[in-house]
Amino acid sequence: MRNISQIRTFITTKTAATSVQACVSSHLDYYNAFPLGLPQHLLAKLQRTQNCAARLVTKTKRRDHMTPILKDLHWLKVVDRIKYKVLTLIFKARQGLAPAYDKNMVCTAIITTAITGLVNAWGIIGNIVIIFIIARTPNMRGFSGALMINHAVADVIQESVSQIVVLLFAVGPRMVQLNIYLRLALFSLSGVVSHSVSALSVNLYLAICRQQQYKRLVTWKRVFAFMACSWAINIAISSLYHVVPSFYTVDLNSRSDIPYMDITPSNCWFYLLLVLNIVIIPICTAATCYLRIRSFMKCPTMSSMGPNNMNKVKLSQMIHIITIIYFLTFIPVFIIMSAKVQMQGVKTVIWAVNSSYYIIKLFLYLKLYKPFRETAKAICCNSCQNRVGPTQQGQDAIV
Repeated sequence: MRNISQIRTFITTKTAATSVQACVSSHLDYYNAFPLGLPQHLLAKLQRTQNCAARLVTKTKRRDHMTPILKDLHWLKVVDRIKYKVLTLIFKARQGLAPAYDKNMVCTAIITTAITGLVNAWGIIGNIVIIFIIARTPNMRGFSGALMINHAVADVIQESVSQIVVLLFAVGPRMVQLNIYLRLALFSLSGVVSHSVSALSVNLYLAICRQQQYKRLVTWKRVFAFMACSWAINIAISSLYHVVPSFYTVDLNSRSDIPYMDITPSNCWFYLLLVLNIVIIPICTAATCYLRIRSFMKCPTMSSMGPNNMNKVKLSQMIHIITIIYFLTFIPVFIIMSAKVQMQGVKTVIWAVNSSYYIIKLFLYLKLYKPFRETAKAICCNSCQNRVGPTQQGQDAIV
């Protein structure tokens, strides 16, 4: 551009525009699909380069407004150039005018988004059904029921955020900053789920093994305070991202994913805090309570337990089975979200494994806990009777 400016007085405007298009605009358009979704302060550098080129062609002053100048030259802004390039590639791929690898990429993204959307929708519906049945089950209206509802609410929000992340990645523009905030929201919601699981284990351990201290230690005020503190602590931990130097970075050469964690000695403490909060402490708490309940069940006094205590034991078994499945499906996703993986198909397989938890969660509730299953049957029977009732009444009147 400096060389063109030295000869600008000796050439016409058309020649200057042609020279700038060949030497400057071609470099702005080179691989311009990769910066899609970058923050505005990074794209502003490219925009300033284009503005200088437009002033060079039109001989305008630095203080002049650039939008009408770009319109006169029929030049799109840098952001619009990037969007136009991406939309052109997608249009060609959809119309069969692009190479095979581009067409396969677009078709794979659409299929993956559709499947993931169905799985997320089933997870949201399943958790809403769980909340409804827990609220209607008499044996689950205590502290454990409140914690299970908190668990299900966090799962509903988590599935909704996951669907937004998938849509942003596969369909919409790659808005990096929004994608990072959504990933941090997933970390917060995963922490709430893990805290709810560990609190359920502790509550059932006290209800089964420490019945005398249970009424004194566990109250509604403390349960609600724990749930509020759990949400606040997880949001606060994820908010520490703003004080962590370069925790997420952007790889413009990667087509698999744009934001990924760049763990360095200066920000590893934040990653360790996430691991302790979401994985290690909840797993240790749930495992300790499970082992103590198992050892308590071997005592001779277990034979004299009433049906209420046996229901608590069954509920404890169901909760710990769901906890094991949750962590077995969540830990691989946590690893994938924490590292930059280039292997083809790895992320798809791991996301499918994680989705299996949301698919089978409702079935586990129905299979493993009898009061929950009986309430579901009663709700189905009542709904069927309400539908059939008016017809039967009309037939009786005719008879």
